[in-house]
This record gives sequence, structure tokens and C-alpha cells, in this order.
Amino acid sequence: MYLAGPGFACAPLGVMVKKTESGFYVLIGNRDVTNRIREKGKIKIKSSYGQRDMLDLTIVDLTQSIHFQPGEPAYVKLDGSILFGGSVEEIREQEPDSAVGEMTEITVKAVDFNALLDRFLVSSVYEDMTLAEIIEDIIETTPLGVEGIELGICPVTDTIDKVVFQSVTVNEVLRDLGKLTGLSNNVDYNKKLNFFDKSTYEAPYKIGTGGVGTYRKMIYSRKRSKYRNRQVLRAGNDRTDTLTETVRGDASLTKAEDRSRTFQVSYPIAEIISVKRNDVPQRVGVREIDEDKIEGADWKQWFFSYGSREISQNSEKDENVNPTLTHEDRLEINYVGLYPMTLEVEDYTNINERMAIEGGSGVYSVREDDTSIDGRDFATEKANRLLEIYGKMPITLNYELLQLGLVSGQIMSGVTIPEHGISNANYLIDEVEITFQVSGVYVVRVKMVEGERQEAWSDYFRRLSEAGRKTTIRANEVAIRQIALSDESSVTDAILDSVNNSVTLIAFSADPMSWALLRSVMVAGTGEVYFSMRVGRSRIGDPYGAT
Repeated sequence: MYLAGPGFACAPLGVMVKKTESGFYVLIGNRDVTNRIREKGKIKIKSSYGQRDMLDLTIVDLTQSIHFQPGEPAYVKLDGSILFGGSVEEIREQEPDSAVGEMTEITVKAVDFNALLDRFLVSSVYEDMTLAEIIEDIIETTPLGVEGIELGICPVTDTIDKVVFQSVTVNEVLRDLGKLTGLSNNVDYNKKLNFFDKSTYEAPYKIGTGGVGTYRKMIYSRKRSKYRNRQVLRAGNDRTDTLTETVRGDASLTKAEDRSRTFQVSYPIAEIISVKRNDVPQRVGVREIDEDKIEGADWKQWFFSYGSREISQNSEKDENVNPTLTHEDRLEINYVGLYPMTLEVEDYTNINERMAIEGGSGVYSVREDDTSIDGRDFATEKANRLLEIYGKMPITLNYELLQLGLVSGQIMSGVTIPEHGISNANYLIDEVEITFQVSGVYVVRVKMVEGERQEAWSDYFRRLSEAGRKTTIRANEVAIRQIALSDESSVTDAILDSVNNSVTLIAFSADPMSWALLRSVMVAGTGEVYFSMRVGRSRIGDPYGAT
């Protein structure tokens, strides 16, 4: 690393020297190129929310001997502060038509150090470790440490029971750990990997009344391209009331070996309440979990799979203890089914506002599809969240400043600008672009959006959506850990609430209201222990008033 601290720079042609804290300079590789900048406005640093910071500049090489390489370090400093730190992403050399053979214009594009997180893979298992301990190990066991990355700010977190990563990038690892801890991360210009709570990432100052009043060229804009006040959501499945259906064997088939052992109900099965054969209760198992054989006193007579319409008889062909169903036999199935769900939510206040402004109905309807969301409560939560984000025509402010300190992703709170009708509003800083002249004089251009950025979901909504994915928990499949990409296990034992006098909880397959996060599970008979498992159905809320 060529810039080892706040007081180092490079002279032209690569002589390392000590530089005073004051002044402006640009360092590419081992060259100080400050005085080779082509013209005013050719040094730009751009920071965009959710993306990596970029440096863009053009220099003039009168000797036609300078040749930068992708990957070389790139820094911009002003009075001892690093305003950009990263590496060269792209270079382009061009001879102007008017000066062929005399000079070369070199355009350099550089990206910040977060790009390092996509270069290295992690294949590790971490158990009973804090976030800081996991990150320290990743830095040590991947080339990140060799690249100069160090752990910076990291809040104290609870111990993470177990996470498994198999050949995934460091960037993906940090994203998954962020979902567990609720923290965002960033590699700063000093190569420090920091973790922070995005909701408390406040801007160092505000503009308008009571703030910095030196902004200029303010552009106020609003648009309705994504606006809606009626949201239709085609979601996954909702649960029916308890249904009772009766089936009989085929009257035309007299031989036992010809009779069917599989029957269908009207809806995909969410839960079996009971199965009776000629009013005699039957033992029912879940396929792929319970054994399909006649053994012991509690062998299963019938099987089903969650989400399937079929209920099948034990496959053992024994007409004495496991007789097939004749036409005289009556099989009564009490169950809860699943049906495709489409729901609609409206914001009547916004509709009335549109009616007053536009006339007519005032309705803006938008349909979204997300079949990964099961359960009416969960689907309603998502539909309402869509209205919350898109049910407004947000104000966007673009302006210029002569003051540094703003960074994309910061929240500027309490903004009041009377001339634009803005009072005590919160804004997300979406883009910051700093343009320098060779002398170090700069202009800061800022774009900020009222409330949340519409093109991006908040961390809460992303976690909410992922919690509703069908693959998270299926009662007839394995229970997959929060992040684990291996070590799958099935949980069939009863769950005890150790906090409340070891009360046995209702079977999670019958309880769409809650889920359990298990620190560890011991397998009876083998003694194997599995850590950090989540059990439950992808639903929230009190189901239809049941307790």
C-alpha cells in the first residue's frame, strides 16, 4: 500500500516523500498526478446509495510514457483527509486529433475498497462466535489481510450459534451476517471494515432553516411514475376452515391388488385434523418423515405430504392388518386446506387527495406477484408495506454545496425549506458527487429523496419477505438453518418452552402463528447435536381468532 498514513504522498515518477497535512493531491499507483489533470472539472468522486464509490479523472501525459494498470491503488486527499481510496478499475489512453504523437490523454476510473469483498471466497463453519470474532477469522484466513483490510468499528453482538458458508464471496457472507445482526457494513478509504446501524447513520449537518444555508442551485422535483394507492397482491396460499371429505373404494374393482391406495381431497393439505375409517380413528404420518412399513404398535396407516392433495395408504400389502379400501368402506378426512390468495388493500386518504387534485376516481392500482408469501397476515403485511413505500410521490432535492461531509446512505433529519413547502422532513442522501479543480477547490452536488429510496427495500422489509419464502420451513421437508448451506436436519420432536415451566408447545405444523429459534437440538439415540435451527411455518398473526 503506497499511502501508509495521512501524511504520505508520492512525488512525480514514484519518489516516496513526506507531505504536509495541507494541500490537495491525487495519487495513482506510485505517481502523484495532481499537476497533470487535464482541466477543471475532470476530477469527480461519486457516491451512490447501495453502490460503490467511484473516482473518475483524466490526466495529460506529455511524455507518452505513463501507463497505469488496473488494480493499482488510487487516492485523493485534501488537507490530510482521504476523500477517496480504492483501486483502478479501468484505464483508457487516447491521442487527441490535434496532438497525435505529442501527448496522451489518460482516463482513469477507480472503485473503492469494497470491491475487494467480491474477490475472495469463504468456506468455513463458525460456532458460538460473535460477529467481530467471525470477521477477524475471515480477514485472517482469506487474502483480505494481505490486502491490508482490518476490522474497524464493530458493535458488540450476541454470540451466533452456528453459520456455515460454502464457497461464497466475502460480500455474500457479510450480507448474510447483516441479516442476523441488523448491521450494515462498509470498507472505508483507510481499508477499515466497519459495521453500523443504518437507521442511525445521521448526516453531520442539515440544510435549510436551522442548518447550513449556503446551498445553491436547488432543484425541487416530484413524480408519480411508481405511485399507487390501491395495491393488489397475488400471494401464495391461505388456509381454509376445517373441511370434511369422504372417499370410498372403487365399486368396479373386486380384487384387492387392483384397488387404489391413494385418494385425493379437494385442496392441497395444510394440516390433517383426523382420519377415520368406518368411524375408527386411523394413525396418520407425514411422508418422508414417518416410516412406511408395518412395525411396532404405532405404525402409520395413512400418509400425506404438506401442500399435496393426496392421502395414501401404507404400502405394505397385507389384507389382514392393512386392508385396501372397498366400496363399502368409508374414509372420512378432516383437514385444513390451502388455496391461492389474491388480496387488495387501499389507502382511502390518498385516494381522496388524488380526487381533490385530479377529479375522477383518484385511484392508482398496481398488481404485484409474490407466490413465496404464505398466509393472509403475512401477505397483508407485505401489501401494506408496498403502499407505505410507493403510496406517495416523494420529493427529490438536487443542490450544490461548498462543504464536505455528506455521504450516500446518511439520513438528514428535520429538513425545513419554507420556499418549497418542506417542514421538518427526513431525507435519505441518495447520491453525492464531488468535483475538484486542480487547486483543490471543489463543488459538492447532492441528491436526496424524501423518506425511503423507492428502488430499494429497507432491511426490515427484506427480512420480512425472506421469512415468508416457501423453502424456509416445510413440515414434510428438512428444517434449514438461517444461513447454513449444508448440515440439513429434520426436527420431529416436541418443542419445550424452557422459560415457562417446560410447557410443551403446540406442534409447529398446526400453528401458523409462531416459530421457534432453537439454540441446539440433540438427536435421541445418537447424541448428535445441531445448532441454530429455526422451526415453524411461514406465517404471523393470530389465525382467525384461534388461541
